[in-house]
Amino acid sequence: MTLNDLKDGMVVVLRNGEPYIVLKNAFYYGDILAGYKNFWEFYNTQISLTRYNADMTFKNKSMDSFDIMEIYEKPEDIFHEFFKKGKLIWKRKEHNDGWIPCSERLPEEHDSMFATLKGTSKWNDAMFEKVSDDVNVTVEFEWHEKNKDNAYSRWKMEE
Repeated sequence: MTLNDLKDGMVVVLRNGEPYIVLKNAFYYGDILAGYKNFWEFYNTQISLTRYNADMTFKNKSMDSFDIMEIYEKPEDIFHEFFKKGKLIWKRKEHNDGWIPCSERLPEEHDSMFATLKGTSKWNDAMFEKVSDDVNVTVEFEWHEKNKDNAYSRWKMEE
């Protein structure tokens, strides 16, 4: 499940345990999560969905308590069951103290220091367009030796 799969009225629970309701095109706020514990929070607590990555982790890595951990269907009768959750439809799977397999997702990437040179005469084949932050990796070789290291991804687009 990705951020684009969230529908109006679904209830999400963040890593910090707080419930929020998904509101699409909410007034002048756009797509948001609104506090869902009580009326006061519903009215006063909003988080823009633009602050999330596609995998529903919060873009600011130091604020991972805002990662979306569970998603519930919209309650059948939202007027009579307000501040309740529907059926659980997705739960984040955590792996080995935060390790995530590459088959699940790759690190977020951003422009490298060379990106502005792309398409100019200063660009050369040793430069790369995108780079990720450092991540911890484990590589298992065919002879079953495992190496753990700190690395990052980088790539360049072919013209």
